[in-house]
Amino acid sequence: MKLFTRFITLWLAIAFAGNVLAADETWRKDRFSFGVGFYRPNVDTRISVSDPVSGRSGTLLDLEKDLDLKDRKSQFMIDTHFRFAKRHAIEFDYISLQRNSTKTILFEIDYDGDIFPIDADVNVKFETDVTRLAYRFSFINNEKMEIAASVGLHITDLKVGLNIEGDPESFNDVTAPLPTLGGSFEYHFSENWSFLIRGEWLDIEIDNVNGSLTSGLAELQWYPWRNFGFGLGYNVFDFDVSATKSDLTGSIKYKYDGPRLLLEARF
Repeated sequence: MKLFTRFITLWLAIAFAGNVLAADETWRKDRFSFGVGFYRPNVDTRISVSDPVSGRSGTLLDLEKDLDLKDRKSQFMIDTHFRFAKRHAIEFDYISLQRNSTKTILFEIDYDGDIFPIDADVNVKFETDVTRLAYRFSFINNEKMEIAASVGLHITDLKVGLNIEGDPESFNDVTAPLPTLGGSFEYHFSENWSFLIRGEWLDIEIDNVNGSLTSGLAELQWYPWRNFGFGLGYNVFDFDVSATKSDLTGSIKYKYDGPRLLLEARF
């Protein structure tokens, strides 16, 4: 949440400055959009954490199948953009998901140097905050359509913990800032109806962390009122990171996809 607060503050400051600088432009009525709503994805999480001392490989766990984490859960999300010139815009998105469960395990688990024996009651927590900040440049932007390219930063903050019931909790924290390249296409059927499709991707290695990320969105927007409407879409996020660091040696594969519904405002 600290990371989220920092980006909200930065984003609002940029938006205020842009409005002041571009207040006299009249080329477009809407400079700012803000969407808030819920996303209900299918989630697939696979993790392996090795012993940082001996290097012994950890058990590869499917957290939904092996430890009963919910594979479908509603999560809160924010989706915004600010257009500070005709061809230039800043986008900011935020999604948060927290899950936990307790299960009597049917096989031995080796996790972060700890051995969890068969029939142990194991608690698992998996918390994620995904923040996206991007700059978008529009090659084509008219009353009917907009075609754009983007460069951005996805910051995925993961918090994972396993412990036997009754033992103190311990967590592995991973923050993976991955730069992305992307593109988008938006078509306006009318003032009330629009369709948006957007995709981003990158595969990069930074500071002993090797990560890849693919995300995509398709959304139909309906504005029954001039400034307020709804967005119904389908969002995909696929994140894969492996690390050899003192605080985490292992791999995490985290994927979710599903429908989302937002209440949107534009000004």
